[in-house]
Amino acid sequence: MARERIGLIGPGRMGLAMVKHLIAARYAVTAYDVDADRLALAREAGYPRVYNFNDLEDLARQTGQPIAMRWSGQDISDEATAFLKLNLAGNWADFSAAAALFAVPGQNMVYADREGNIGWRPFVRIPIRQGGASLRLLPGASGKYDWQGYLPFEELPYLYNPPEGYIATANNPTFDDAFPTYISAYWEQPFRVDQRQKMRQHAKQHHQDGGAQGAGPMGRAGLDAHESVDERRH
Repeated sequence: MARERIGLIGPGRMGLAMVKHLIAARYAVTAYDVDADRLALAREAGYPRVYNFNDLEDLARQTGQPIAMRWSGQDISDEATAFLKLNLAGNWADFSAAAALFAVPGQNMVYADREGNIGWRPFVRIPIRQGGASLRLLPGASGKYDWQGYLPFEELPYLYNPPEGYIATANNPTFDDAFPTYISAYWEQPFRVDQRQKMRQHAKQHHQDGGAQGAGPMGRAGLDAHESVDERRH
């Protein structure tokens, strides 16, 4: 049984060899693309679920029902001012004010200052979906499933001086399932963040055993190329 579901936008993104490793490690891989040649390669490689974004157009023709899609990037936002404020930020409040202006494309932004404070915020707008976490096409005639605005900035998840003493973000969810609002069904594979956490624990143990602490562990983390996907098979 597959342990986790993974969605790949463009099956060539990670390479067919990597995807074969993911499938062998019992991950449920779903591939999406609009390029017929890449989709053909994905099917030849044995992807169990391969979808073409253009299938929505085909579905609309077959059913005779129009299909509408909404994207937050179609609404007014001000990323230019957000980046300007980010470059001028002098503290966490300034950093947060910049984040409040940003909408698309969604970004993970980390923060650190000279006082030793660290933080993370998503620079993004999250719609309030009446359909919840459903990935299915929802009927739109009644308006029942229309977006109900955006989640207020103050209610977005964030981290500031977490008790762990560090923040690990590699496009993985940095909040747990208790968060009440649906944000996304697809996250980056956990291998990178898992490896960083293992390396941090090793460096922490080295320091507790009397080893020197400095820039060395961070340098090794930046150059590390270990891939842990095969370790998750068992």
